[in-house]
Amino acid sequence: MFITVHSAIGIAAVSALSLQNPVAALVVGWLLHYVGDVVPHGDEQLGVWCWSGARPVRRLGLIFILDFCLILLGLWGLHFLTNLTGVILMAVLGSIIPDVLLGTEIVLGRRTFSCFSRFHNAVHRFTGITHPLFYGFLFQVGLLILMFVAIRHLLL
Repeated sequence: MFITVHSAIGIAAVSALSLQNPVAALVVGWLLHYVGDVVPHGDEQLGVWCWSGARPVRRLGLIFILDFCLILLGLWGLHFLTNLTGVILMAVLGSIIPDVLLGTEIVLGRRTFSCFSRFHNAVHRFTGITHPLFYGFLFQVGLLILMFVAIRHLLL
C-alpha cells in the first residue's frame, strides 16, 4: 500500500480515537500499517517493476519520493483546514516506519531490521491474494479519498 494511504489511515484513526499522546499516535500509526497491508492492495506489480530494471534501488527511491511528496502535499492541504499537531505528525511517522525500515534494508543491501521485515513480508503475503495494478490503484485512490473525507469531518 502506498505510504500516502497508510498515512491517511493513521491520521483518521488517531483523530477518531481523539488521541492526545504523540507516542500513542506513533504506535497506532505503526500498528495500523500492518493492518492495512493485510488487505490485498494491488501494488505488487510495482515491486516487480522495481526489481526488473538494472537499478532497482533507484526505481524504489523514485516511487518513495513521489509517494512522500503526496504525503507532504496532503499535510500542506490539511494545514489549511486545521491545526497540524504533533499527534497527527507522529501518526504519519508511525504509519510509514515499516516501509522505511524495509526500504532501508533494500538500500543498504543487508538485513538490519530483520524481525520487522519478516513480519512485514508475512503480513503482505497473509491472504495470498493479488490484484492487477490498475484495480489496486483504483482501490487505494478510493481509500485515500475516503480517509481524507473522514479526516476532514473528524478534525473540523
